Amino acid sequence: MCEHRSVDCWELVGNADEAHALLVASDRGARGTGSPPQRNPATTQRLVRTGAVHGLRREGRLLVAVTLTEEPPFRPNAECTDVSPVLYMRRLSLDPDAQDTLLGFRAVKRAISHARRHGYRALRSEVNPDLSGVLRMLRSLGFRQCGEATFHGTVPAVQMELLLPQVGT
Repeated sequence: MCEHRSVDCWELVGNADEAHALLVASDRGARGTGSPPQRNPATTQRLVRTGAVHGLRREGRLLVAVTLTEEPPFRPNAECTDVSPVLYMRRLSLDPDAQDTLLGFRAVKRAISHARRHGYRALRSEVNPDLSGVLRMLRSLGFRQCGEATFHGTVPAVQMELLLPQVGT
């Protein structure tokens, strides 16, 4: 838990209801053309319980969360690099009422830093290609697209990958 409530503070989110509410609000606030994905509160409960949800608080309010797991939420395309271990970044959630355009960038930077610190060779994510701003941001940070878009029901997704250098190389 964040000790200084007046400054931005990263933490492992401990309240699954709060994390799920942010996820649903973020989905509603996203500007893609597809319908928002169906979110399962039980999945959020499991991810919070296992310490996979990293959140940024400002003045006690959860503004952004990103889930980082070794468990692949999708089957990597053949175009993804054959390396291990891999960390998967998923469920990037932003408070749509927060007036901070860098929250998503900061969350992805947090994921990259965490992956490097823990010795992962790659960081992967699936992204709705209709969210062009998210794709631009990921590309600016060195992510590359692996293969063509696929569909999960009516929601399109592209796989993105960032290769991470080995420590000491």
